[in-house]
Amino acid sequence: MSSSDLIPPRVRRMERVSAPRLSPAHGPLSGLRVLFTGTVIAGPFIATLLADYGAEVIHVERPGQGDTFRGLGPFYREEGKVLSAPFANDSRNKLSVTLDLRIDRSPEAKEVFLGL
Repeated sequence: MSSSDLIPPRVRRMERVSAPRLSPAHGPLSGLRVLFTGTVIAGPFIATLLADYGAEVIHVERPGQGDTFRGLGPFYREEGKVLSAPFANDSRNKLSVTLDLRIDRSPEAKEVFLGL
């Protein structure tokens, strides 16, 4: 079984389109893919800088909890949801996926992670 078999078809066919005003189309880091697993302030900030310079940054979050940074205020409402303003700011230009990286619990996770 390949890693692409583990990713649902609806995810595989999603188009990745950057927001041209937010992300440089041809930044100095374009073509670079970064898998980011850090949390809270310094890690997300550095990942955001990489994304701002054109890298494709994929934030791997923990299932059920997400990034701890999501719980930091101040908060705002958007479309009926309460969201963390600092998390929204530091998540710009990034993709996000929830993945259990504990191999003993989810052996398929390794294949998905390596396939990103």
